[in-house]
Amino acid sequence: MSKPITGKTSTSNWKQKRENGDIYVWERKTIYLPETRKTKEISRKLLGKIPAGSPDGEIVPTRPKRKKSDAAESVSATRSRVGASVLLRWVGEQSGITEDLLGCMDKGSDSKSRHHRSVLVSESG
Repeated sequence: MSKPITGKTSTSNWKQKRENGDIYVWERKTIYLPETRKTKEISRKLLGKIPAGSPDGEIVPTRPKRKKSDAAESVSATRSRVGASVLLRWVGEQSGITEDLLGCMDKGSDSKSRHHRSVLVSESG
């Protein structure tokens, strides 16, 4: 004899085993829909986990979910397209390599070498 259809929600706990050996324990609330003859999940809540190798099998709470108010301030960022030579020029200026190289050369070969460096580096990958 099958269970009578009441339309009430039922609560059950189920365990999900992971590859690392931990077992996550969930609380699941379901309701049976007789018109579709299917069970619909209303909610699912993580109760905790049983760590791998736990001798007593006690459920340990997982870390709490971060609340929206605890989140760090959002930083706005702009996205722009830049070529390899512009990127290399910026890296050289930030690291100080450009100043060191320019200190070793005269003014005429300075502009030539800057162009040759950017072309060589951007073409070689």
